[in-house]
Amino acid sequence: MRFQGGPYDGRDLPIQPPFAKIMRLPREQELAAFLGTAEDDPGVTGLQAWPHLYELDENVEPAIYRFKDT
Repeated sequence: MRFQGGPYDGRDLPIQPPFAKIMRLPREQELAAFLGTAEDDPGVTGLQAWPHLYELDENVEPAIYRFKDT
């Protein structure tokens, strides 16, 4: 999935299919651990301690996650 805005702007992270409409991502130094955990537990995307909030935009093709300023 491609991410637009915020710290992950322009990144294409290996998250297929989209896990959730709203996704919180960790700081970049924690990303590898997140990706390993997310494959086994899609609910991990909602951890409130993670600072970067993205919302799935399915109105574009292909769908992307857009950064939401919190």
